[in-house]
Amino acid sequence: HPSRRGAMADAAAAIEEELEALEALYPDDGLVVRRAGDAREDGSGASTADEKTVRHTTVSLDVAPRTLDDETQQYVRATLCITLGDDYPAAPPTVRLSNVRGLDDTRQAEVRRRLDDACRDFSSDEPVLALLCETAFETLTELNRPDGDCAFCLAPVADADDADASAVPFIKLMRCYHCFHENCFARWWRWRAAAAAEASAERGAHHEAASESEGKARPPTHLCPVCRVAIEDEDVRHVKLDGDGDGDGGDDSDGGETAVAAAGSTSERARRARFEAAMAEQRAKGGLIEEGAGEGFVFTPGARASDFATVSVSSAPSVSVPAPRPPPPPRARAGP
Repeated sequence: HPSRRGAMADAAAAIEEELEALEALYPDDGLVVRRAGDAREDGSGASTADEKTVRHTTVSLDVAPRTLDDETQQYVRATLCITLGDDYPAAPPTVRLSNVRGLDDTRQAEVRRRLDDACRDFSSDEPVLALLCETAFETLTELNRPDGDCAFCLAPVADADDADASAVPFIKLMRCYHCFHENCFARWWRWRAAAAAEASAERGAHHEAASESEGKARPPTHLCPVCRVAIEDEDVRHVKLDGDGDGDGGDDSDGGETAVAAAGSTSERARRARFEAAMAEQRAKGGLIEEGAGEGFVFTPGARASDFATVSVSSAPSVSVPAPRPPPPPRARAGP
């Protein structure tokens, strides 16, 4: 029908104008636009024409907090994926997140909620793609903080409830966005570097030269303690890896200050209170073996646990006493 074709042409023109506006707004943010009808990048082996081309127009945008291009201060990141259905712009598009880094489940749900709200407020008279992109940027900027515990000391990386949370310095790996206390990470880094150097010395220079001549890549010496991805020098270029520690995992000069600051955080105090409550409950039920409860027990070679009588343990040392064995049964006498 001519009127229907005219409406479709107007919709296609509006979509194209909106896509061009996005390309002008986000030239350096990894924007990828794949228009309906474009050839698929992986469609070389497709059997039909529909499988060789993109069916729906899709927009993907790399979204990170706005920190004046200081990537070391970006603790969250995600790729915003928008799919325009056949009925767009009469109906809102489909939105999802992929390649999420640094966002826990709670904050991911918050990002999706705000994107869904933007779609619900959608009006076909106004462009929505730019609104969704700006909503994602603003939300990630607001939620830009490290989350979770340091994998080394198990204390919170940062406590948003405390005004002096910055007293405990932390770092972020540039590739996987996992965060650790700077002092903990530096000590671990030096320990791993020393272990790798020792292993290389044990293998000998001949082994290293043979591997290089065969074109074998040298295995990475450092892997992320959380996700096991290889850590490159570029990932830690912003981290102070040298220090006063001995490099063997021992305490550095500021390790005590880091532990004290982490222990004084609100979340750490709450966690310790929960732990003490659980310990008290287990102690009341008799599920804990107190320190020193095993003193005084002596086991002789060849003895079995069933051979020992139960002995009450007091503050004074006690010695286990073997339980008396019953006399053996009399043997039956053979007949004449």
